[in-house]
Amino acid sequence: MNNIAYICPITKVKLDYHAISNKINLDDSGFYYADKSPYVYPVINQTPIFFVFPTKITQSFFVRNSELIQKIKKGGICPDKSPEKGEASVQTTFTEQWTNLGDDELSFTYTHDDLIYLHKSVWLHDDPTITKKINVLNIGCGFGLEAMVLSDIFSNATIYAIDLNLSVVKAGKNLIEKSGSKVIPIAASLFHLPFGEDTFCHIHCQGVAHHTYSTQDAYKAISRHVNPKLGSIFFWVYAWEDSMGMPGFRGALIRMYWFLSHRLLRPILSRAPSSVRAFTIFTMAVPYHFLVSKRRGRLRDKWKFKNTMHGLRDMFTPQYAHQHRWNEVIGWLQESGFEMQVQKKHDFEKKFSQRMLGIGLFGKRVA
Repeated sequence: MNNIAYICPITKVKLDYHAISNKINLDDSGFYYADKSPYVYPVINQTPIFFVFPTKITQSFFVRNSELIQKIKKGGICPDKSPEKGEASVQTTFTEQWTNLGDDELSFTYTHDDLIYLHKSVWLHDDPTITKKINVLNIGCGFGLEAMVLSDIFSNATIYAIDLNLSVVKAGKNLIEKSGSKVIPIAASLFHLPFGEDTFCHIHCQGVAHHTYSTQDAYKAISRHVNPKLGSIFFWVYAWEDSMGMPGFRGALIRMYWFLSHRLLRPILSRAPSSVRAFTIFTMAVPYHFLVSKRRGRLRDKWKFKNTMHGLRDMFTPQYAHQHRWNEVIGWLQESGFEMQVQKKHDFEKKFSQRMLGIGLFGKRVA
């Protein structure tokens, strides 16, 4: 259940909600507006869309419901600001990546039970304050699988699941129903969140911020929404040491992969037409699927071709995929006043029999 007031991400005023009863489109749920702000934000498939820039989906909503919008909010307009650097490309490529996967039971190589262990034990250290949290912000939820995991872990909290990509809108109503209204899907940019500062008991940002124009700016944008007294944050990004710092022949192969993906394929595919991306990824997936599906262990029988396509899109199509050093990211959290615990590398590798990657930090503010 939603227990937080939304604010306009542009004017910062509190928003009111108007439900649509006589629907032209069955997915049109309503819209948010404010007397002291000109901007109107659609709710489609029970998912509020708080983009500060126009998109096809929001503009179509305004066309369908212009008469009602003007009746309720005279002079109401679709948000008309510009996206942050690279956001339009990131939105397009991630929407393709998640929409083509669909509401799948796997998240890359993990089952739901795996994800419970990974999040609760490896990343959050079985923290005893988890059950005391009443609200959690999940940054980068995709179709909502991670949000569902967080709703099981934070058993007394409402999970606000946001994503820039539009698959969250497609997932909306189904995600709310599956979670018993414990998960609230929202389409928004992490740079322009529809919440006041100091709002959340916990913010969970895993594998997302490094896909923005600046990982550090993304961290600053979300961390200011953590409650200053007893709030916490989990932050995970790509680690420089996992590729550029790896010694020997294996390190050379990994650096070759990063060169091919970051210097060649990623810049080309992120800017290419959708049809070109789809053809390229499909062509790569045909031989790659045979190899990768044999290496999924206990998930081998569940791994599908669309999972391979999803993984390849993640590897090669987002415009940004920054890498960072441990001390760099630790410094960001220290400057924000967090006491930190690092991810449990030994526990992860014992459980999953694979090398742990990335920089995962669990930061807590202590009274």
